[in-house]
Amino acid sequence: MNKKMRLLFIKYRNPKTRIVMTKPNSLYSAVTGLALLASLGATAQATIQVIHNSADAAASEVDVYLNGDLLLDNFAFRTATPFVPVPSGVDLEVVIAPSNSISVADGIATFNYILEANASYILVANGIVSGSGYSPATPFDIYVTDGARQTAQGPGTDVLVFHGSTDAPTVQVAETAVLAGAVIVDPFSYSDFA
Repeated sequence: MNKKMRLLFIKYRNPKTRIVMTKPNSLYSAVTGLALLASLGATAQATIQVIHNSADAAASEVDVYLNGDLLLDNFAFRTATPFVPVPSGVDLEVVIAPSNSISVADGIATFNYILEANASYILVANGIVSGSGYSPATPFDIYVTDGARQTAQGPGTDVLVFHGSTDAPTVQVAETAVLAGAVIVDPFSYSDFA
C-alpha cells in the first residue's frame, strides 16, 4: 500500500458500553478495591493520556472536561497530554466542548467510562464534528485502549497502532529502515487497532 497515514498508539475499546475491562469481573474488582483503599484512607487511581486526533477544522482546539471540571483548555489538534492520574472504579464523564466554552454545559459530545485501579489508558479523540465539508463525515468519537505503556519493556520497540485517518482506505504498516519493507501490521481499517 502506498497510502500514508498518521499513526497513534491505541489498542482496545468496548464500543457498546464504553467501559474498558480486561476481565469479565474487573468492574466488581475495581469497585471492591476502591472500597478497601478508601477504608484505609487511600484513593485508587488509574492514569490516562489524551490525544487530540480530530482533523476537523471546527475542532482544531477543544476544551476537555472531566466530571464537570475543566481538564484541558484549548487542547490543540495533534497534541497529547502526559499520563495523568484520575479516579478509578467510579463513573468518569468526559465532555468535549468548543475552545471558547464557558462551562461543561457547552459540551458537544459526552462519553462515560469506569477505569480499573492501577491501569493506564490512552483516549484518542477522532472523527468529524462538522455537519458538512468532509467526505466521509465519520462521526466524532473517543477511542480507548487499556494496558498503555508509559515506558518500553525489554529490548527493542513495541508498537501499538490505531488507524485514525477518516478518509483513508484499509492500510498496512511496513518498516523500511531496518526490516527492508517487512509488514509489521497486517491490513486494518479506520478505528481498528493493531
